[in-house]
Amino acid sequence: MAVLPLAEPARTPTPLGALLHSFAPLSETERRLICEGLGEAHSHAAGSEISAGAPRIVMDGWAAWARHLSDGRRQIVALLLPGDPLPGGPSRVLGMNHVALTPVRTVEARPLLEAMSRTPGETAGLALAWSRAHDAAQARLVAHITRLGRLSAHERMAHLMVELMDRQRRAGLARGMLMPLPITQEILADVLGLSIVHVNRTLRAMRREGLVETRGNHSVLIEEERLKAIADLS
Repeated sequence: MAVLPLAEPARTPTPLGALLHSFAPLSETERRLICEGLGEAHSHAAGSEISAGAPRIVMDGWAAWARHLSDGRRQIVALLLPGDPLPGGPSRVLGMNHVALTPVRTVEARPLLEAMSRTPGETAGLALAWSRAHDAAQARLVAHITRLGRLSAHERMAHLMVELMDRQRRAGLARGMLMPLPITQEILADVLGLSIVHVNRTLRAMRREGLVETRGNHSVLIEEERLKAIADLS
């Protein structure tokens, strides 16, 4: 999984601002635009489908981009965390949809994108950060294919935990080795292409090995460097 270096952190009031600033330094004007240049907010109940009409950004909660099979099974292609745009493209044609995994709040991104287009000279850093964030999302899709196709259950879980920690650090959501993990083992199974039993067994093994610890809706990466080595990310 390709990971871009973090830029120097700044005081930003939203996960979106922190995430974008991690990819490129932002001016005060650009940070203010992130706070003030977003459109209407929408709330989505856990388990509901999120319409993929206008470009939207997840501001609170966790969502997924998923493919549902006719027998009820699903494959989660991407987890969408605070600060992430909803993936675009021909989702319906591909049988894909966006679903809220927890209560989610999204905002319309079009005003921000239009402001960037109108004032390229004043928003060069923001445009660069947006582009790099998009590239990172594309790299995660490639990493996810590799994760599903070539890694063992143990390696898949380690890979996902390291990815989620990196993403939430960028968005200012992780604290030290503690990160939110507000999803069930069933959802983890849909991400990793495993059965719930296999996910449970894998997490118990990692806890015994002193790699990961769960605390309510949070997870602690006790041995992050060992997890990276297991996932071939070192």
